[in-house]
Amino acid sequence: MSTDTHLDQARNSLRGRLDSARKGGGVVRPCYGYDRVFFEGEKLVKRVPYGQKFSKPKEWTVKRAVSEDQEIAASVRWLFGTFANTDCSLRQLVRQFN
Repeated sequence: MSTDTHLDQARNSLRGRLDSARKGGGVVRPCYGYDRVFFEGEKLVKRVPYGQKFSKPKEWTVKRAVSEDQEIAASVRWLFGTFANTDCSLRQLVRQFN
């Protein structure tokens, strides 16, 4: 394969992932602080909290949603606030969080 072909594949892959993320989809396992919300067409069918396993039927779509768990939400707010407002490295942040 030529370099141009590889670049085209990379661009197409990135474009597809970005498009899926903009639509709230493309998530196998969401980041900490997010639940998976499943839809059949436009109808909400199931919400799966962070950390729980669930296999969706083929015809369902999945999106991310901020966790409804208040303890998780408070942890995420602390993480973002501490990182944004202090001179703390990610390593230090992880140590404090754990």
